[in-house]
Amino acid sequence: MVPKQEEADVLEVMDRVLSAALREVRNARARQGVAPPIAQPHATDSLRKSQTVLCLDILTEAVRPMHITALLAALESRAVKTTRESLVSAISKKLAPSGPFVRTARNTFGVAGRDAAQES
Repeated sequence: MVPKQEEADVLEVMDRVLSAALREVRNARARQGVAPPIAQPHATDSLRKSQTVLCLDILTEAVRPMHITALLAALESRAVKTTRESLVSAISKKLAPSGPFVRTARNTFGVAGRDAAQES
């Protein structure tokens, strides 16, 4: 029997791989000028994800670290309202090595393993 933590890790990896593959399909369609089959409902999708998962999606799509102000704006564009303090706190609790985020500068966050962490 697979331990629950390993099972959760496998599911997380599969989620990230499939999300990346879907992004690539959509990018390929856009390059070819092919319209997506249906509109993507960001608001509904956003309601089903936590703030930190949405921030991870945003940072992954941005391919660079982002300041908290930009992350807040991106969340707002997905119909998610939160406070600056709440978001900084939530992301800070999930910093590497145990979480998916790194702090690259003051109030600037990136994806662990991709972006360089701030030297203390």
